[in-house]
Amino acid sequence: MTRLSTKHANQQVVEMYDFTGGLNTSVSEEQIAPNELAVAVNFDVQMATGLLKTVSGTRRKYRIPEDSDYKFKSASYDVLNKHIVCFADNGTVFSSPLNDIEDVRQIGRLSGSYDPVTAVWESGLVVASGGHLQYCAGYQMKTINTSPSACKGCYTRSGRVVVFDDDRITFSAVGDEESWTDDTNDDSSAKWLEVGYKMGGKMLGLVSMSTDMLIIQDNGMLFRLVGEYPNWEVKEIARDIDCRSNTSYCNVVNNSYILSKDAIYGIVTTQEYGDMRAQSLAEKIKKNLGVLGADVKMRYVAPLNQIWLVDGTPNVLMYDLNVGSYYYRAFNSPIVDVVNVDESVFVIKPNGFDVLDDYSFVDEDKPLVYALRLKTQISHHDFL
Repeated sequence: MTRLSTKHANQQVVEMYDFTGGLNTSVSEEQIAPNELAVAVNFDVQMATGLLKTVSGTRRKYRIPEDSDYKFKSASYDVLNKHIVCFADNGTVFSSPLNDIEDVRQIGRLSGSYDPVTAVWESGLVVASGGHLQYCAGYQMKTINTSPSACKGCYTRSGRVVVFDDDRITFSAVGDEESWTDDTNDDSSAKWLEVGYKMGGKMLGLVSMSTDMLIIQDNGMLFRLVGEYPNWEVKEIARDIDCRSNTSYCNVVNNSYILSKDAIYGIVTTQEYGDMRAQSLAEKIKKNLGVLGADVKMRYVAPLNQIWLVDGTPNVLMYDLNVGSYYYRAFNSPIVDVVNVDESVFVIKPNGFDVLDDYSFVDEDKPLVYALRLKTQISHHDFL
């Protein structure tokens, strides 16, 4: 008996040159499209050619002292002062300048226990974590005690700082993050409004949508705020769009993306925006979304034009906005956040942070592991 692999009479060479379909785990490997992948770990696609390439490794930048009693849980970039700001699990806040990255100093503590949300304001960042609003610039940090006592998120719009609690959005006075008193005779003073009255939902986030503001609630409802005070209006735009947490959404130019339990929704600004339905963007990888942790951070990585889903494990599900498809990264240690620093990408780990390096193929001094499996081709001699 001669083995099938030794017969070459009808042998054909198959050339694969398009992998823009990305991951598809919704059907068996025999049923996916020729440009889709059953497994793709530490590969992504080149926009110009559609071919696959290996992802960049990391280069170590800073490590927390081994005897420390805290770990990093998230981070942000103070673009005006060029500082990396890291938030620890015990509420401590650290800051490190790019020109001396290992000069990491403690600058304060968070006023609340929520995952911190930041926004660029004046000469630094405003920070909301569930308590009073805070402000940091370089190595300086202060608590704004005149702000509302429960700032669960923050945003900046039209020269005002915007914060929210469960059902109320509060706007600071124009140009003054320390003035939060509403004067009915002064349109430039602090203002507030309620959203979703009697709907039973609590607010999770605010997102920029062109000239409007998208308001995300935990009851699956989405609203948008149109116009400026006193000519503003709140409109309901969607229901049944659940959001996992107060960090499970992001904004990309004029579009917004929301991670729910088993879907990723894209909200696109159009002329019919008020009547549109949110579009599901993850039908092919629902199984992958199901294994993500509860507190997933959805981050836009601008230098790569990708959205990363970071859940505190070494594995990161990536949505490539260039081709609209998904791929996986697998680091050699857990990842808790990712931060854009100019044209660089900083990867935040519990014990420090690294930067992506095109000339590196390692992470934590160990080689990255690559895995790739394409569409399975079934011949006439295969039996299922």
